[in-house]
Amino acid sequence: MAGKCIFNNAWLEMPAYKMWLQRNVSDVHSARCTICYKNFSVASMGKSAVKSHAKSRKHIDLQSTRRTSMNVVRSYSNDKNTPESICKPQDSPSLFAASSTSNIGNIESHVVKNDVLAAEILWTLKTLKNHGSYKANEDIEKMFNRMFPDSAIVSKFSCREKKPAYYAAYGIAPYLENLLQENLNTKNFVLFDESLNIMRQEKQMDVHVRYWHQNRVSTIYFNSVFLGHSRSSDIFEEFISTIAKLKFSKTIQILMDRPNVNWKF
Repeated sequence: MAGKCIFNNAWLEMPAYKMWLQRNVSDVHSARCTICYKNFSVASMGKSAVKSHAKSRKHIDLQSTRRTSMNVVRSYSNDKNTPESICKPQDSPSLFAASSTSNIGNIESHVVKNDVLAAEILWTLKTLKNHGSYKANEDIEKMFNRMFPDSAIVSKFSCREKKPAYYAAYGIAPYLENLLQENLNTKNFVLFDESLNIMRQEKQMDVHVRYWHQNRVSTIYFNSVFLGHSRSSDIFEEFISTIAKLKFSKTIQILMDRPNVNWKF
């Protein structure tokens, strides 16, 4: 009987996989996709299982959506660093005037596009901060058009139910998560809280990180896991999987509820 395949660290260096593939620290016979947020087995097929997952329709769609959304979030700041083009005079004054007018029109269009993007992202952040409903954004552009009828930005503003959801899930959230992970290159310790979610009637493990940042101690929410009925070993596996992206060498302490709880850690 053939043995089981295990995860190969060499896969993490392959260009086709390194942007989304991770080792599942709780199971050497599986891998984790950071785009689909799921684990998949490599026990039977090894590298072929990774290749098969990369070709799956769900993975391709999510990868395309994330790439587009990340470009949308970053484009506003990146465009500010783009050198201005230099226009060379033409032999004919009329041609030069036409070229200048065209360039000015293109610049204005580009500026308005970036300003619209910035406005949509700011509106999405406001919706999230105020715990607003995405559905409440339906037809919001009509209200803005009535309020600011002479605004070029408002005339192109569109932030209905689905667009803020995509901005939040595939643009803003990954971007902020990356910023948090960069901050966690300093010493930090991880704490968790296992509690009952009354609405779902399931045990919910909320993971937070606390670290020294900007001359003060910062405590930030990191992730949540819904456990259902679980043993200490289940909690441990889910906890390790949740913090897989953090550097264990930077962890100072893992907090427990009290001394007789979660000895598995």
